[in-house]
Amino acid sequence: MTLKILLPLLVALLLYFLGKSHARRGGLASPVAHSRPTARSARWSRAFRLVAFLLAGVSLLSAIWIVYEEWQAAHKTVVVRVIHVQTGATTTYQALQGQVHGRSFQTLDGRQVRLADVERMEVEE
Repeated sequence: MTLKILLPLLVALLLYFLGKSHARRGGLASPVAHSRPTARSARWSRAFRLVAFLLAGVSLLSAIWIVYEEWQAAHKTVVVRVIHVQTGATTTYQALQGQVHGRSFQTLDGRQVRLADVERMEVEE
């Protein structure tokens, strides 16, 4: 989950530093020290900056969307059925999907349930 947040930030930083190095190279390669940039190079510079900001914005929005979707999925109520294998007895609980971990879960009313070796769990949305 942390990678999903950090990856767009790293891409944004990479684009920022690429833009700065591109601007530095363009300034050093100029044959005349005090010449003004041409209209064409100014358009390319603005276009490059616009693309960089758009990519950074899309990356940030996608990271926010992914975090929101995962949060929403973790807070969805599911029905958990615990079945005793030997007797066939079934007990039904309600829990949040984010609270179901392996062989244990926490119910909506706050009870912590851990399954025994002879029990199995079915999670139903």
